[in-house]
Amino acid sequence: DALTQAQTSVSTAKAAYTAAQNNLAAAQANYNNRTQEQQQLDAAANAVKQEQSAVQQAQAQLGQVQQPATPAQIQQAQAGVQTAQAGVQAAQAQLQTAQVNASYAVLKAPVDGIITQKNNSVGDVVSPGQPVFVLDVPHLQVDLSVSDTQLPYVKVGEPVTMTVSALPGKTFKGQIFEVDPTPIPGNGNEYKVKATLNDPSNTLKPGMSGNVTIETGHTGQNSLSIPTMSLQTINGVQGVFVMGKNPVKTSGASSSSSHSTSTANTSNNPGSSSSGSGATSASQVPNQVDQNLPSGVYFQPVQVALQGSQTVEVTSGLKAGQKILLGVGRFVANPGSNSQSN
Repeated sequence: DALTQAQTSVSTAKAAYTAAQNNLAAAQANYNNRTQEQQQLDAAANAVKQEQSAVQQAQAQLGQVQQPATPAQIQQAQAGVQTAQAGVQAAQAQLQTAQVNASYAVLKAPVDGIITQKNNSVGDVVSPGQPVFVLDVPHLQVDLSVSDTQLPYVKVGEPVTMTVSALPGKTFKGQIFEVDPTPIPGNGNEYKVKATLNDPSNTLKPGMSGNVTIETGHTGQNSLSIPTMSLQTINGVQGVFVMGKNPVKTSGASSSSSHSTSTANTSNNPGSSSSGSGATSASQVPNQVDQNLPSGVYFQPVQVALQGSQTVEVTSGLKAGQKILLGVGRFVANPGSNSQSN
């Protein structure tokens, strides 16, 4: 350990010091006898001084080992460690900045292809979004827009499928390669997403439009899927009109209404997505809505997760097999009168 090493150093230094003294005595005797040169005497004297200094240093080290450090010494040592750590962090930050700046000097195409046109030269200053190269790619690309609520679920690399009304019965698969983090100019709620499409038969033509489904990483194993048109919002509460007896409130005004219905289905397949709203209990629905709904129909708040153009994922509030109303029509509750539908 450190104490043993320090004690050994003291013993070694003392032995060397004794040998140097003996050499000095012999040299002095030789000098007195005029048998040695003055140079040997000076060398021996210097050796004595050096070994004496070594003894003093070894003794000082031994004292430091034997005597615990004072609070001031500990604080000074800790301050030194913190300063060193700050220096390391500053160096790492400088390295990361340098790496980021170096990456800006390299232009990488998001997909493979052949450069057919170069619009700028080395040393030119370019603006964000300015085309620098024109790339000829061996596959098609589809541009689509997603809403700000859908954006958090859309990731690069996720698969997509596209159908085109002009090509019935055909489905084209692809993969997202770019998600623009900036809103589309003039539409702050929409973001552009780009995906490649595989079309070995060259059936698709530039300019064709269709429906694109993004298969997100969200699984939704315990969720239900319902038509998007069935989701209603009343006074800020999202829900659906359910056919049947309200398990929470059993009484209500009577009236008749005719609507198309749909059955909630379980869904494990993710689709085009958006963020959902928080769950809301039935007690938060305004009383006038509950009191003026037709007999056999009640408003059921739901919690939604992913929402596409055709279907919505419901995570709570509904059970498989319940019948819900479809369409854009909703019940208008007028206090003091029977409800009506439009």
